Amino acid sequence: MMNFNNATTLRQEVLKFLYFLQSLAPVQVLSLWQFVQFEDKEQKWTPPQLVPIVEKMTPQQLEQLMMLTSANKRLDRDTSAETRQQTEQLAQQLATPVQLLDCFGSLFQMFQLQDLLHSFSYIQLMKFF
Repeated sequence: MMNFNNATTLRQEVLKFLYFLQSLAPVQVLSLWQFVQFEDKEQKWTPPQLVPIVEKMTPQQLEQLMMLTSANKRLDRDTSAETRQQTEQLAQQLATPVQLLDCFGSLFQMFQLQDLLHSFSYIQLMKFF
């Protein structure tokens, strides 16, 4: 669905999206959470928590994190030990709690939702809503 030429572009787009989310009111972010799947229903994050993590990541680390955490958020959950181990290794490299990295799965779902909505025409959006 997403057409990014490389990991650097992905990183720039994710940061831009996080800055946009930061500008929303908490109730608006809460409304967006209704459209994403949470493994843990109590899992909540705020954009200011995630921005510093993305800023210190390399584009390749972000791409890897996206693949690891997005797999855990789909209906065909990939909860393999190998995936968990790779996520834990990445958390150690970034000096970030694993639970916070797990939040990226829901962030990427929102990001993909935004990408999908941007691909709709005005008429399609009107029919959708």
